[in-house]
Amino acid sequence: MKKLAIITGASGGIGREFANQLAQDDYDLVLVARDKKELENAAAELHREFGASSEIIPLDLTENDAVSQLWDAIGKRNVHVLINNAGFGDLSPVIDADWDK
Repeated sequence: MKKLAIITGASGGIGREFANQLAQDDYDLVLVARDKKELENAAAELHREFGASSEIIPLDLTENDAVSQLWDAIGKRNVHVLINNAGFGDLSPVIDADWDK
């Protein structure tokens, strides 16, 4: 049985690169992000490039019940790696940050 990795924010950027690296290391992947189409594209490319098996979970982790939904989707599987990469950047000094945002 292959090791399992969950990657949030996996549809692009650093999360997508983590997925590439783990696919090359022969992990099964669970890809989580808001954009279903981007996740589908990522999973297809990972399969094409590395033969990786990817489950996609389109989910907005800012929603109140998102963690519960992810937990339910993962079930009792043994997770070997969690890369919690979901988020967004803000280009302002912390002192000026919009705290509600």
